[in-house]
Amino acid sequence: MKLVTLSNRQRSRRIHSPAFKVAAEILLGDLLNLPKYQLSIHLIGNRTMSRINQEYMSHEGPTDIITLDYRTNLPSESLQGELYICVDVAIEQARQHNTTWQTELTRYLVHGVLHLCGYDDQKSGDRIIMKRAENSLLRKLLKRTPSSSLTAKRTRTAHD
Repeated sequence: MKLVTLSNRQRSRRIHSPAFKVAAEILLGDLLNLPKYQLSIHLIGNRTMSRINQEYMSHEGPTDIITLDYRTNLPSESLQGELYICVDVAIEQARQHNTTWQTELTRYLVHGVLHLCGYDDQKSGDRIIMKRAENSLLRKLLKRTPSSSLTAKRTRTAHD
């Protein structure tokens, strides 16, 4: 089964959800060549991320991404999990790293998926390996789906 679901529960930025879902599908299917995956992505704000971070990680405050791996007794080429991505943190980090919030969101997607593929960033050596894989996949993904495509266009309403 190949399935990506996306929920956008934040209001900081207008996000074109179908484009973000397509980016995830390209990452999982084309770039990582995974034959089976089930991934739920939740785009959330600071308040929700703080609550989830406390609940699952026992940490206070928001963070960029929380990855929940549900792959128990599945073949190693399968992936099953959830990503909670904080759009507010992406906006802050984008300013600090002189990039766009859309690129930061895409980076968080790649980072979370790499965790679900077994990468770890707790030790220095592992962190270097994961960061190289993250940067490589991010470059490839942004060539296929430019980060600017993640911005939802404002639609005209009867009140305009």
